[in-house]
Amino acid sequence: MAIIKINVIRQTLNKAIAYISDWGKTRNGMQISTNCSATPWDPKNVAEDMQINLDAAESHRNNGRPGEVLAYHVIQSFAPGEVQPFVAHDIGVEFVERITGGEYDYVIATHEDRDHIHNHIIFSSVNRTTWKRYRSQKRRVWEYREISDELCRKHGLSVIENPSRKRQSLGELYAGADGRSTKQMLMNEIDKAVAGSFSWKAMTDSLKAVGIDTFVKGNNVLFLNPQTMGKSIRGKTLGPSFTEAALQARLGRQAVTELVVQKQGVSLLDTERARVKVPWKRGHTITIPRDYLTDHGATWRVFLPETMTVTMLDGKGNLAGQYEPQQLYQFYSRPDVLRDMTVRTDATRRGKTAAQERYFKHIDKEVEALRDEGTIINLMADYHALDTDAQQPFVDALAARIDHEAGQLQRLQVGHQQALDSGRPGKSDELARQARHVRNLQAAYNKITKERTLHERRTR
Repeated sequence: MAIIKINVIRQTLNKAIAYISDWGKTRNGMQISTNCSATPWDPKNVAEDMQINLDAAESHRNNGRPGEVLAYHVIQSFAPGEVQPFVAHDIGVEFVERITGGEYDYVIATHEDRDHIHNHIIFSSVNRTTWKRYRSQKRRVWEYREISDELCRKHGLSVIENPSRKRQSLGELYAGADGRSTKQMLMNEIDKAVAGSFSWKAMTDSLKAVGIDTFVKGNNVLFLNPQTMGKSIRGKTLGPSFTEAALQARLGRQAVTELVVQKQGVSLLDTERARVKVPWKRGHTITIPRDYLTDHGATWRVFLPETMTVTMLDGKGNLAGQYEPQQLYQFYSRPDVLRDMTVRTDATRRGKTAAQERYFKHIDKEVEALRDEGTIINLMADYHALDTDAQQPFVDALAARIDHEAGQLQRLQVGHQQALDSGRPGKSDELARQARHVRNLQAAYNKITKERTLHERRTR
């Protein structure tokens, strides 16, 4: 299997050729071939010979602007351990002959300095017979991949069936060829870690043991495996079961209430307890286990199990009341569901070809977006149809509905984890539907409250 990437060279052609011709990466120049020089191992000569035809093409130009592109740089990367260097080099030569027809100057170098063998191919932008410029449209890379796949099959190598046109890292592309993907493997590892853990620290320690770092930045929990991932992945992009709140619920095997607390409002008493100030209640505090706290930089997130009874003390240490976690929203900020959750659409696969599958997937995504927009518009229409006196109760009822539906989502997440614990399939589809429903309610609420705030400012 080979992965194809293409770049353009607009200046310093000689430096690009010198880079790919590094003797330390090409077995002392033995893995370099060219059709424009008698000394392929000498990058200076190759660059000079290529430049001769570039200059000749410019002298034959009768109209139009001077060509900006000197050459094209194609990288053909093979799966780790799948091919020998000399075979990869032969495939590269066949490949460049096919895409240029032998009518453009080229040089190819096979490198072995990474865990995967790869070919660097540089070919001139001018046809040495007609002096016309090579036209590289966006579709070229897909034509190159089809040719590369054909040659890989010819040499008994694997290929990626129905490749995605979305930009992916080499790691994801190689994993996809084995029926895996970086995100899917990450989700599997997180599921395994949650299955054997009952606290956030235990889960992060389990992930660390398999090379996955977990950290919080802003409003997001992120995961990164430095060995296989080019950059970290936010939990919410993996699905509604991988947000921070969802993972906390899955770890505790019960729904949680998430509170946002200002940094100065938390005092760490010891390794097991933390004291949290209650806003708008002078001197009042609650004491919670430290496991329920997550540091988000400017704020803390508090995750309280729904079955917990929270005891509040006044400034003198006397009992000031007992509350269910949901009742604490009268004092603390609520999390914004839109900010903390992304809903992925896993459409049913349709179509006989890869192009048809991509088309139907796009249509399904558009339909879902229209449904979401329709839900939000209908809620706002209901709000605007009310008399002014009835609008605030409507907003309050919408907020309560969001709390209820978010609680339902949490319970579904707990049920999903319990199913996984018992070896049964999870509830991914049901979770996705409920997550989308909660997001739509939150979007409508945000639009209505923003509109009300602007109206109040204008009427002051």
